[in-house]
Amino acid sequence: MASLSELANILQTSPAQAFRQEDISSQQYGLQQQKIQQVQKSMAPPLAGMTGVGAGGGQPQQGLGQMAGNILPPEYSLTSADGQLTTSGLYSKTKTSALKDEQMAQAALQDANYYEAIGKSELAEKAKEESRRLMTQAKLTDIEAQKIRTDGKDDLMSSLYRAKSQTDFDQRLKDGLERTGVPMPKEFPTTWTPDLKEKFIAKMSPTMRQKMESEDLAEAASKRAAKALEDRERKNNAADQNNLPKQPVTKVVDGKVVPTTFDDALANPKYGVATSKVSTDDKKVARRVSTDSQLILSSLDDVSTLNENGSKSLTGTTFSNLPDKGLLTAPAKALANNMSDTDAQMYDSILGPATREMVQFLMPDYRPTDAAFQKTEAIYKGRSGEPHIVQIQKLAKLRQDYENAGKSYLDAGIMNAEQAKEFKANVLKSRQMIPYSVKDVIEFRKEMENNPDLSMDDFLRRKGLIKSKDEKSSVSVKGTGTKEDPIKLD
Repeated sequence: MASLSELANILQTSPAQAFRQEDISSQQYGLQQQKIQQVQKSMAPPLAGMTGVGAGGGQPQQGLGQMAGNILPPEYSLTSADGQLTTSGLYSKTKTSALKDEQMAQAALQDANYYEAIGKSELAEKAKEESRRLMTQAKLTDIEAQKIRTDGKDDLMSSLYRAKSQTDFDQRLKDGLERTGVPMPKEFPTTWTPDLKEKFIAKMSPTMRQKMESEDLAEAASKRAAKALEDRERKNNAADQNNLPKQPVTKVVDGKVVPTTFDDALANPKYGVATSKVSTDDKKVARRVSTDSQLILSSLDDVSTLNENGSKSLTGTTFSNLPDKGLLTAPAKALANNMSDTDAQMYDSILGPATREMVQFLMPDYRPTDAAFQKTEAIYKGRSGEPHIVQIQKLAKLRQDYENAGKSYLDAGIMNAEQAKEFKANVLKSRQMIPYSVKDVIEFRKEMENNPDLSMDDFLRRKGLIKSKDEKSSVSVKGTGTKEDPIKLD
């Protein structure tokens, strides 16, 4: 039985109002049912696919288990002969997991739409949150799958890159294909030649390419060091047999016996000169490093301009944060400013030639790749966003590497007298053009924190590394007056 209040409401409502309210309620109900039907219709196929059963109860659709087998074509081997997953198998498994998470995320999102349609907002929000979690997990798993794929390719290419002969290449190719589970690619080379290294390294990821080139540099440096030691022992043995003077390893300073230095060796006119027959390969290296050394010196002329008066004479403008100043004369507070994009481009125009010559100088045994050029340029050239003082330190690093490599070439004793004389003069000139070491720059950076007006120029003069302003114009390359040592730097 209706209550008195309900009867009162009915009596107070006109027939027209009652019909309108009933009509509105009917429309709202119809719209809600229509929305639910649309959501259910959109959900049906995906849900059927997840379970493997068709929407009409007929033939099952493809389930996840079947889908996993289709990640890679059938010619890929997912397991090795001993039952272990190959790289292809690990990739397929990981990629399948990512696809599964992605499908579950889509299903959770459809659940959320359904709950929203029937007015259950709390359940809808939980379903959305689960969908976001699954989608994030799917993306991370997919990234892992792509890394597995890249690592597998790098594994095969780096192994073939290290092949030394046809037999070695055949075995590495066989092992690599079994390890990765990859079928033999069409038109893949089967005859080994040294030139294949360039093709293999080009197919590697940047990280693996950099690793290979670093190992090549280390191997070349090790070979040079071993060769230098062998040559030194051979020269000393020859000196013993022929009563020739040896390169001294000690000297007397203030009554004390101390080891000789690289500077002492540079002053020796016989240092670096071959004392026995030089092989054809060593003659080629000697010619290359002599030529590259001279080209670096030519490029360092521009660096001298950069040190002394910025880039104005080269590019027609000055650095944005070093107005009318060079790197040496700019105050520390200016050197602490970050380089703009324009500044970095100016460094590129000045240092580009020098860094490219440095790459060839450091790798005389073979001509370097473009990747090696790019890597070395990053070592010696400043980048946008770095403080200007960083470029000074990178210039010091360039001189240090130039000098260290030069020492190894001179120690090898593979040059003729003219090459050795010019080479030693170039090493001394490089110190004039970049008159500071990495150690000097580090000391300056410590002082610049407490003395923002200190310039590199004043710092170096105080240490006696460059002459005073009155004496600066007298710095030049001239002879010592002796026949044995005609060129020396003041």
